[in-house]
Amino acid sequence: MAKAVSEEKRAEQKAIKEICNHIRKQHETNWFGLFNDVMGLGVAEEYEKNLDKGSVGEDRLGQIKDWLLTYEPDLAYAMAPHLFPRSLRTQWLGLLEERALYGRLHTKPFRGTTLHQISDLEPIGARLSLGEDFTIELDSPIAGSVIAFNGYRNDWYPLCLRAETVFDPVPVTAGLYGFPIRNGDPSQIVPMRQSRFEGEHHHCFIVGPSDLMSYYSQRFIAGSALSLPLLNDMAKRLMEVPSSRLAILRENVLFT
Repeated sequence: MAKAVSEEKRAEQKAIKEICNHIRKQHETNWFGLFNDVMGLGVAEEYEKNLDKGSVGEDRLGQIKDWLLTYEPDLAYAMAPHLFPRSLRTQWLGLLEERALYGRLHTKPFRGTTLHQISDLEPIGARLSLGEDFTIELDSPIAGSVIAFNGYRNDWYPLCLRAETVFDPVPVTAGLYGFPIRNGDPSQIVPMRQSRFEGEHHHCFIVGPSDLMSYYSQRFIAGSALSLPLLNDMAKRLMEVPSSRLAILRENVLFT
């Protein structure tokens, strides 16, 4: 026997559907396109009917809320302030907006030569073909240990900086480095490739205290998106690190 849905839960999901409907119209798509192509949820057709009934599960509802807080926070606040108070603004995105810098991270096609002989691309962004070999050049303004992330759609994934596909932080001093590296040797730069997921990707490198970088990298799982609680916990602790000991570098890359 199906469990009865409370009026409070039904009202909450109806309000979220109204926000989603506004976004759907902005993107000029249907509900299936909104949930799958825009939000990347991977749900069946007519899934919006579950919002009408208040029957969307907590995990899926949490994904929708996280997407709204990440990509449409102002609209969510305006249309449902009781569900999306401004205090819910994700700390992870707040950290990136406040402290991340563009222009010191460059994705470059791999030509089988040394990284420093490759011509610089535009300061923000690069265009690469799916399956094309590339490396990522970091111009670190400080010394520390570096970890990295790849943002795609509404998720953030850990990015391996070592050819051995482990997430151990890489020690750096201020200066130019190429990634990934083999055997922990900065002179052995090897290429990587993005073969499947076309569209815009957001590379983010964080240079910071070794113990803090190690603490979080131990929680990374290859191929698994980082949970919002983990991202926000990391952001909270990083916000407390002085600028002299923390550098956050960003770049947007388009794979076609």
